[in-house]
Amino acid sequence: MFRAPVIIFLLAILPGFSDIIVTSNGDSGLGTLRQAILDIPDGEIITFATEKLCDELLDAITETYPDHPYAYNLKAALANANGKPKEALKMLELAYTKNPDDSLILSNLAATYVKQGQKDRARRAYKKLLALKINPSVRKKAEAALKELPEEKK
Repeated sequence: MFRAPVIIFLLAILPGFSDIIVTSNGDSGLGTLRQAILDIPDGEIITFATEKLCDELLDAITETYPDHPYAYNLKAALANANGKPKEALKMLELAYTKNPDDSLILSNLAATYVKQGQKDRARRAYKKLLALKINPSVRKKAEAALKELPEEKK
């Protein structure tokens, strides 16, 4: 199972919470992700010195695993964190094409549609999410979010 996107997600959304900082996009040596992974104690978080380094790593992951929806989901998280909502939506829609039945992708896509005022699309995404077998807490949140949306335009 490929777990790097999970690590990168933490790197992208929690900058400044670690003593291990990636400062280089090199393959090995001080300041590289490889060295940070070797050096980090259990439970600690690796951060990137710049958004560019994080983005470069996410680009490498999407190039290596082009059909993995979570790599695009992580790119969306980084875009959102950096005030780029249109880019975030683009990445989530791309992630959705990779696996339209993934509850994480659908949940993030629906929430992004809401934030961007696309209520009809959000409603459809939440309904599709609720049609899946999902975690009860995710179901409860999706149901609540769906109730908050105005009725669909006919």
